[in-house]
Amino acid sequence: MFKDKDFILEESYKGMSEVVDEFSTAGILHFREVEPSETALCIVDVINGFMKFGALANPDAMKIVANISRLAKMMTETGSIICAVNDSHEKDSPEFDSFPVHCLKNSEESKLVGELEWLYGYEKFHPFNKQSTNAFHEYFRQDAMQASKNISNIIVTGVCTDICVMQFALSLKTYFNSINRKCRVIVPLNCVDTYDAPSHNRVLMNAMAVKMMRVAGVEIAAEIVY
Repeated sequence: MFKDKDFILEESYKGMSEVVDEFSTAGILHFREVEPSETALCIVDVINGFMKFGALANPDAMKIVANISRLAKMMTETGSIICAVNDSHEKDSPEFDSFPVHCLKNSEESKLVGELEWLYGYEKFHPFNKQSTNAFHEYFRQDAMQASKNISNIIVTGVCTDICVMQFALSLKTYFNSINRKCRVIVPLNCVDTYDAPSHNRVLMNAMAVKMMRVAGVEIAAEIVY
């Protein structure tokens, strides 16, 4: 099957049509529908090295920052927990076998974008670093896990939709399933994005990531409003 290009393209077109329909049916989630004290916002890799400058920077993704900031401000007003997880690699990181050198520890690239630095003044803000594409592995090593032990709704935002965001969202969902605990994992479409590259079509990768997350039980919302 994987060698039959025409077959793959024909069948993929049918599948993509269904995916597009799913995008169009994503509804607006009203924040008042969830309990603020049981809700956490996770901001994944909204840092200089992915948004502004560096080998993996995608300035086009900056358009989601205002949406994330607006969502975060809404959640600070209700006292919700907010986490930011930032790439921060050692110079000899094994990840550099797969990706160009990026976001080295203590570098400007590994810092939260200036537009979100106001979060450091919020008492329930928990920033932490990660050394792989999946923030879930670090989540258990940080105070964020302790702070969110009573959380039943986790909103995941940031970049890239098909890499760090998807890996984190799926890991959260499957973890809570494994301990027989109900927890809503929610991804608002206006707060995530990925990049364009010769072998990485932004539209396709965004669409497929959203499809895979939704199939696994992650909730997809067009946006979250009060």
